Amino acid sequence: MAVVVEKTEHDALAREVRELRGELEDLRELLDTDIKGSKAAAAKAGISVRTLELERDRPDTVIEYKKVGRSVSYSLASLIAYRKAKRIPKLQIAS
Repeated sequence: MAVVVEKTEHDALAREVRELRGELEDLRELLDTDIKGSKAAAAKAGISVRTLELERDRPDTVIEYKKVGRSVSYSLASLIAYRKAKRIPKLQIAS
């Protein structure tokens, strides 16, 4: 089934897509920041500091971090990805 779109509508949609892609890039850059300290990172991930420390040392973890001396910083994007991966879906109750 083919959909016919007028040229003006196509151009408007193409412009909107370009703008949305730009906004998405801006949001991705915001997520590319580091959270300094385990306490702040644990709060962002919604877990305890101890769980964060154990999780970051697991070989297959999604949590990305950098350690310089005793200072630790975590990738905000990876903390959000961890939180989303650990979400428990709501149960659908049949009525």
